[in-house]
Amino acid sequence: MIISTFFIGLSLQSQTIENQSDEINFLINYIPSNLANEDYKSDFEKKHKTKVSSLNTLFSICLAKNKLKLTDATFLVLENHVRELATEFFNDGKLLLLNGYMSDGCSSIKSEMIKGVKIKTLIWCHGDLYKNHSNISRFFDIFNEQMKNLISKN
Repeated sequence: MIISTFFIGLSLQSQTIENQSDEINFLINYIPSNLANEDYKSDFEKKHKTKVSSLNTLFSICLAKNKLKLTDATFLVLENHVRELATEFFNDGKLLLLNGYMSDGCSSIKSEMIKGVKIKTLIWCHGDLYKNHSNISRFFDIFNEQMKNLISKN
């Protein structure tokens, strides 16, 4: 009896982790409807033939900053893309915040209430990868600030 209860609990925990994983994959690869067109909006997008239209793309750009030889001016352009991305997530009803931890053992998604609205928080748990990429943290802060501003206005 105890063993079967243990396996049922383990099965339920496994399903929760799989559901969270599916939800995270959906959200980090989600392209808001207004950003789904083929047009490039900035010189950065044209030069690198990359649309900054998903969180995953943004994360990849941060990780490849040295290879892409990104300048401070380029980061200002990317900051505008981050604000636009947050706005379009909001417009599509995908209310979320981004966070990162240096632990490999944290939960990857949680929910919280902000101004009476349920918001999801996606958590990157990548140890030193997050710690050593301050641009990721910088973009997370910009995304979150924009999302919170939009939520508080409504």
